[in-house]
Amino acid sequence: MECFLNNNTEYLYKGECINQCPNRTFLYKNNEGILIYEDCYKNCETCIQKGNSTQMNCDSCSDGKIYYNKGCYAIYNEVEKSFYNPENKSEITSCFELFGKYIKENATNCINEIEDGYFISNKKTGLL
Repeated sequence: MECFLNNNTEYLYKGECINQCPNRTFLYKNNEGILIYEDCYKNCETCIQKGNSTQMNCDSCSDGKIYYNKGCYAIYNEVEKSFYNPENKSEITSCFELFGKYIKENATNCINEIEDGYFISNKKTGLL
């Protein structure tokens, strides 16, 4: 099925023709050359392609999630920026414990290095 509107191509989303990109979706061209929107993995705000629990393929995360390496992890404790370990969902972990990375107090991205003007305020969480 291919969609057209006033000679402009529409997109296919869940079997329906649409003319606007839905939130939390990505666009791809299937084998027949049809442009189709598919949903991102549930934790992603934006994504680059279809994801799953081991490879989420996120570009950014929805609220309440921490972003690292194309993945979004639910925040367990906002103050410490701890979250459930994606490999063992019964454990609580942090950017520092799981990845050896750091995180700014008001941010939601794990980062590689301590930036100028910051210091570690909590060794367990890597909170800057």
